[in-house]
Amino acid sequence: MEIEDAYSDLFDRLEGSRETFEKWRADFARCADRLSDDLASLFNRHRNVGFLEGPELSAREFRNAFRIPKVFERQLLDMFTGPAQGDMRLYQPQGSGELREEQQAVYSVWDSVSVKDGRLLQRITASKQRFIEPGSSEIPWLTAERKIDLQVNICSRDTGILSWSIFSQPPGGQLRSIGYRLGDRVLWINQFMTDDMIPVAENRFLVTVEWRDEVDGRTRFLIYGMHLSIDFAACQVTFTGPIIKIVNSVIAGEEGRSSLERRSAMGREGTRELAGQGPEGKVMIPSAVLPDINAETYPFGLVQQLLDQVAYINMLSRPDRGAPETAIRASGSEVIGVAVREVLHRFEIALDPPAANDGLRAHNIVGEAIGTFHHSWIIAPDDFRALPGRQPPPTPLDPSSSQRFVMLDGICRFGDGNDGFRGFVTGRTFPMTIGGRPELWAAAIGNITEGFGSLEGHEGTYTYCGTLDLDRGFSGNLLCRILDPKGELRAERSLPSLRREGEVEPGITYLLFRGQKRNKDQKTRYRFGSNGQMEGFDVEQQLRTLDLDFSSQERGLRIAKSVGPVIGSMTSSVRLNILQPGAPGTGVTPIPFGAYNEYFFHDRDGRSVGSFAADGSEGRTFYMSLSGVPGQQALRFSGFGPIEKGTGPFAGVPGLMTDNSAAGVAPHALSTLYVVRLSDPEGRFLVGRSR
Repeated sequence: MEIEDAYSDLFDRLEGSRETFEKWRADFARCADRLSDDLASLFNRHRNVGFLEGPELSAREFRNAFRIPKVFERQLLDMFTGPAQGDMRLYQPQGSGELREEQQAVYSVWDSVSVKDGRLLQRITASKQRFIEPGSSEIPWLTAERKIDLQVNICSRDTGILSWSIFSQPPGGQLRSIGYRLGDRVLWINQFMTDDMIPVAENRFLVTVEWRDEVDGRTRFLIYGMHLSIDFAACQVTFTGPIIKIVNSVIAGEEGRSSLERRSAMGREGTRELAGQGPEGKVMIPSAVLPDINAETYPFGLVQQLLDQVAYINMLSRPDRGAPETAIRASGSEVIGVAVREVLHRFEIALDPPAANDGLRAHNIVGEAIGTFHHSWIIAPDDFRALPGRQPPPTPLDPSSSQRFVMLDGICRFGDGNDGFRGFVTGRTFPMTIGGRPELWAAAIGNITEGFGSLEGHEGTYTYCGTLDLDRGFSGNLLCRILDPKGELRAERSLPSLRREGEVEPGITYLLFRGQKRNKDQKTRYRFGSNGQMEGFDVEQQLRTLDLDFSSQERGLRIAKSVGPVIGSMTSSVRLNILQPGAPGTGVTPIPFGAYNEYFFHDRDGRSVGSFAADGSEGRTFYMSLSGVPGQQALRFSGFGPIEKGTGPFAGVPGLMTDNSAAGVAPHALSTLYVVRLSDPEGRFLVGRSR
């Protein structure tokens, strides 16, 4: 039995039960009113049983779920990915009405959500012994030895959320399930089956609610459910027990999802500690085992090549002059956001080789309009937990203060509108004084939640950097980094020449450059605090020029790129505890990080032509997969922050930096891309302008 065959079997069983799933959804919709009242009452009655307090649920939430039977939302499957150590407890009802507790340990791994044939797919493993990667070569023999359970979740517009589980571990059996959205939680209706795919009891179900939260900085994935008998003829529910409650604690660091097999090997061979250099030259022994971030799970060159299998779309965004008023107002007159209607243009940012006399200069050429982007930028409190579709409480826009914002209902379309994506964005405003006048600059990070046309099935990250104006909307740069492992978006021949249309924003110059390690010998080092705990790591890179172009043709989007010569170097102090990242790293819940970057530019003879730093205090990290290298950990990440500490021609120049990048872990290869937006009223950094 091959690995994929194991999951293919689960897909086949889901397909064979579609008629049953449709009947269940129809029955729940027909009985929505009575069943919802009973379910809410039962779940609330037992919510405080045992060690996990369940959420208080309303009948209205159940009714809304049953009346919208087929939800197609990636974030419901992306709620959690990675490994978790589970504490599962069953509470069995006794004759006296008391409950008896049974406890089990579960080691589970949720794979990243992928897209195939228009369906969202997620593979899951569970074991009573240890973590097992869903792509592990051990799966066939672990299944034969009855030491692993397999589960697959799927979601599509025509089926809604479905799941199938096969329990190889005793006592065995199977589980087929349909899912509903229950607010920001997922409701599952599960039916137990025998190994021969016969229902154990026709109208007996395990009904569960799943959600996630954070306690003391640790992410948890929680499950609360109970065994019920549902009479669809009478639309009645009867509690039969037991109650099930599971607390899955997210495991990070060396127990992370892409180092699971290495961790298992270490567990068999004996744990080894890795020492690091602490303050004042002291050798610090971390309190937990640290993975060797530079070790080669696969060859460095191969991982670098896979990280570079991406398509970049670099654009200049201009406000749609025909759009209505842009300010979004609360019930009174206070502005709480901006309705942004962008027209997207091809945009060339190309650096000339730095020269000692001229410093660093760039070509900024705006081409023809090639797309649109519509969304609402809504101001949010600093402590607001941003999620797709979740509206922040009304928060007045204050142009004099730096504020968070979210972009809701975002949809980007290219060409004739058949190619594009939907996305979710969070960002921050930056009050600036430019030429003695106040301006409100903004930077943001977006995640592609759904691609269509040429972008269907593609993951990606995009960054914004520009000016936000209440009367006009947004003006600035939009850079998309889209995973393209099969080369579907890369141009096979020369792209049509860019048609120059107008100038860049007045008084602004953009720089764009790439970062990568010199070679595999350029190591990343952990950084420790005075208490001996790991606080992050230090990175060094070369800086190179990078020429980008794209076009929307009859065959869809086509992208071209060309890496140029070395123009400098950079160092980055990254603030990220890989042992406790603070989030699962999914599209809905990315891992936060911060970085302080210093960029040094030189001419071909090594002479300095200036430097600056960027305080990238706000960043987001997402787990990603690399094609053909199972077990290789990889991340896509983005950040932004203001420019400071400029030297040479950059001294005193205001600006913003955005970072749209990817990295491998073990080996720590890098493919980074930086866009810098400089205030440049005299055109000092712009080719073709006098100084």
